[in-house]
Amino acid sequence: MVSFNSPLARTIGIVAVATGLLLSSALSAAADTSSGSYATAPLSPPPPSLDLKAPATARADNVVIGDITPEQRRPNASDDLKGSTGTARGGKTPHTSVDDFKGGPGCSIQCITSGIAYARGVGANLVVKTDTPAKIWVIVWNDNGYHKQVNSDEGEAELAHHFDDLEPNTFYYAMAAAEDSEGYTSHGYGDFTTLTRNVRVFFSQAVIHEKPFSGPFDMTAWLQGEEIADNANNVQEGDIVPIGIQIHELEDVERFLTLEVFLLLFDSSEDLCESFGDFDEPAIGMHDCYAWAYAEFQGGHLDLDDRPAGADSWTQYTIEQILVLPGGNALPGGFGEPFAFSVPVSVEVTYE
Repeated sequence: MVSFNSPLARTIGIVAVATGLLLSSALSAAADTSSGSYATAPLSPPPPSLDLKAPATARADNVVIGDITPEQRRPNASDDLKGSTGTARGGKTPHTSVDDFKGGPGCSIQCITSGIAYARGVGANLVVKTDTPAKIWVIVWNDNGYHKQVNSDEGEAELAHHFDDLEPNTFYYAMAAAEDSEGYTSHGYGDFTTLTRNVRVFFSQAVIHEKPFSGPFDMTAWLQGEEIADNANNVQEGDIVPIGIQIHELEDVERFLTLEVFLLLFDSSEDLCESFGDFDEPAIGMHDCYAWAYAEFQGGHLDLDDRPAGADSWTQYTIEQILVLPGGNALPGGFGEPFAFSVPVSVEVTYE
């Protein structure tokens, strides 16, 4: 993971801030790159209409993909030291010399204690913690135009937000700010890269529900529109047609997966039947000695990011599905006797 500790990284963060990404305080352009210290200048507060999701509950397999490094500042007389004749930056009342230095957990020094980006599939859950009650903001953005800002209520010590609209294998900047009740603000900067979605698909049989006649089956399958399997003369055993052990893997796959398993049924009781060529795409129909249909995910596709309830990992889980014929496992009207089947499928999804 890479933190915003280089001058270039800090410059990028400042530019983003200047264009409206930042909050109630920003970095000065005159950064002390040797010590990592910054001077701060007050800006107008961030808009109040930001949204916060409830803090995410800790789950197993919290894979860290990046972090936010709290900005380290050294106090100076004009900013972090409180004089007896004036008010603190953002404060409301004068302070005497006994309060000249804010040495407690407030945000005049650095109240952000940690910021971590955890993998949530191809998304990220950013968790920012402070050592004092504060209003916390988190912003995530990149050079491709993505920008999202969230905030907590006042008086919180943690903000956790699941950014579920990120792209896989993509670099993002992140920043956090926390403002205490006296108006002091601390910042942190960092980045993370989202994971890549991979999939492993397994199926081995078709379950026959209805068929117009007896005979062997030819099977063809398409995964993401590409033919992945083609075998002939599959013989029914009870209600099951073994169609071979099919294991297929795809890397860096899109969120929605398509799979079609096509069966062509031949009527072996007839002596004279026309020959049929190969099918280039899934189809449904019936003619003379043949009936054909295909099964697919309900709705036509599978959402790979639809993590099953009870899964204890954010980076690996299995989705069990049953492929069915479009329209409810039956041929459309006018095709004679029905030909219906389903195909149990296991889909293992991993994020790396």
